[in-house]
Amino acid sequence: MSATRLAYIETLRGLACLLLVSWHIVGEHPTDGLHLALDHPLRLIGDFFLPLRMPLFSFISGYVFAAAAASFGEAGRTIATKARRLLLPLVFVGAAHFLLRSAAYGHDLAGLWKVYFTSYEHFWFLQATFLIMAGLALANAAAGGRPLAVALFAMAVAAPLYLIDWHLETNWFSITKVLYLAPFFLLGQIFRTANLEARIAALGPRRAWLLAGLGALIVALVAMRQTGETFGARFDQYSALMLALSLSLCAFFFALRWENKWLAWLGPYSYAIYLFHVIFTAGFRFFEVRIMHEQSPYMIWALSMVVGVAAPILVARALKRGPPILETLFLGVRYARNKPQPARAAAPSVARAE
Repeated sequence: MSATRLAYIETLRGLACLLLVSWHIVGEHPTDGLHLALDHPLRLIGDFFLPLRMPLFSFISGYVFAAAAASFGEAGRTIATKARRLLLPLVFVGAAHFLLRSAAYGHDLAGLWKVYFTSYEHFWFLQATFLIMAGLALANAAAGGRPLAVALFAMAVAAPLYLIDWHLETNWFSITKVLYLAPFFLLGQIFRTANLEARIAALGPRRAWLLAGLGALIVALVAMRQTGETFGARFDQYSALMLALSLSLCAFFFALRWENKWLAWLGPYSYAIYLFHVIFTAGFRFFEVRIMHEQSPYMIWALSMVVGVAAPILVARALKRGPPILETLFLGVRYARNKPQPARAAAPSVARAE
C-alpha cells in the first residue's frame, strides 16, 4: 500500500472517528449524553452528519477487506482472522464496558451475556461487520474467488433490504445492522476489487468533473433532506434517498483523495478509539455531573472530545508496550510471542492488522 493511499484512507478513518465520538458525547436522544434539546446546534450538527458517520466507517472496512478466497480453506482462515480481530475485543472490551457501567449505575450483572449475543451499545458494529466479512469470504469461495462479481450481486440484494426498517424483539448478533451496513461495506469492496483507486487516479484533471458531479448530487440530496417535509420526500434513515446520499458521500470522499496530516495521524488509532471512547467519555460525564456543575455544553463537549480521543490512544500505546496477549485480547492484533519492545510506541494500523 502506497504512502499516498495510506494517507487519504487514514484521513477518512480519522474523520469518521471524530464524527462518531462527537455523536456519542451529544447523545442520540435528548435524554442521552449532554441532554441537549432537539434544536441545539450541537445536536443539529450531529444529525447533519448522520448520512456519513457509520456509512463511512463501513465503506473503509469494505475497502481494506481482502475477500478473494478461492477455496473454503482460504475462507476459513479469513474468518478466523476476522474473529480474532473483531470478536476478541467484543468479548473483552465489551465485558469491561459492561462491568464499569454496572459498577457506576448499579446494573444487574446477569445481563452480561447480552453484550456477546445481542446488539449492545456501539459493539453492534463488530458483530455486524464480522457477519458481513464471513458471508463474503464464504460466497467468494463458493464462486471460485470472483470478489467483484460477488460484491455486485450482494449489492443488488442488499440495497433493497436496506430500505426495510426491521424491528425484531431481540436483535440477535446485530443481524438488522448487517442489513444497514452492507451497502456501504459492499461499495468499499467494489471500489477495491474493481481497482477504482487506479482508475480515478488515471483521470487526472478530469477527476474534477467526477467530483463536481458527485458534489452536485450530494448538494441536491442534502437540499431535499432539509426540505423533505415541504416536498414530501421520505428521508429517514432507511429510505432510498438516504441510501443514495450516504453512498454518494462515501464515493465523493474516496474520489477526493483528501489528505490531512492530523486526521491521518488519528486514522491508525481509529479502532482503539472506537472500542474505548465510550468508556472514557461516559466516565468523564459521570465526573463532570458531580464535580463541575452547570458548565457550558460547548466546553463539556470539547473536553469530552479530548478525553474520548486521547485516552484510547494512550490505552493502545500501553497495550502495545505490555504483554502481547493483552494487545491480542483487547485490540485483536495477531499474537506475537516474542514481540520486541519498541523504544517508541507506533500507532497500530488497522489496515495492516486486518
